[in-house]
Amino acid sequence: MAVELTYDIGQMRTYSNDDASRIVRYVELKLDGINGDKIDSQLKSVLLSEPSDYSGFTEYDDLTKEQLITWAKSSLGTDEITAWENGITEYLNMPIRTGDLDSPITEHSQPSGWN
Repeated sequence: MAVELTYDIGQMRTYSNDDASRIVRYVELKLDGINGDKIDSQLKSVLLSEPSDYSGFTEYDDLTKEQLITWAKSSLGTDEITAWENGITEYLNMPIRTGDLDSPITEHSQPSGWN
């Protein structure tokens, strides 16, 4: 079965200046992957570049999810996006095994010594 990858936007941080209000500066870019019954979801905090020209500025309420995803992916760069997608794809293509020391185990809690 083929891995399906989709992007989404989580939280955003905005600021205002003399030229515009609610300028998106930070976004959480989310990458979801699914392969049959296996799923993985990861977030990256992305710093967006500041507008250099406000003549084509898009007001906050007019922004689309696709626009923000494009900006965030552009800020990360092709190499980082490719590595991220490849990492999730590799994980989702790993066979599911139980009781095998070679199988990957995901821990959902911190070690008790961390408290």
